[in-house]
Amino acid sequence: MDRSTNNRIQTPKGFTLIELLVVISIIALLAAIVLAALSDAKTKAQNAAKIEAVSQEINALEIYHVSNGSYPTSNMKVNGYNAAESCLEFNSNSTCVRGGMYSGYA
Repeated sequence: MDRSTNNRIQTPKGFTLIELLVVISIIALLAAIVLAALSDAKTKAQNAAKIEAVSQEINALEIYHVSNGSYPTSNMKVNGYNAAESCLEFNSNSTCVRGGMYSGYA
């Protein structure tokens, strides 16, 4: 037998526990960073939707102003109710049954 073959130190095959823990902790750290980025993206998307809704309301008010020569007032009636009351639900008779500033659901 060749003497150089017998003097080699045999190294175990596979990963040690420390190596596995390091890799798992790195993966967990990367996952946390990705989830934080996704949360920020969701918040930005919600904010963009709110800004767009306000922009549409502004456009509707401008169209109303051009058509009628003035902006709508807060005492305008919608289905027999003050527009400022913001009724959330009407019954079959177009009567406000839920919502509005005086019903306790405002």
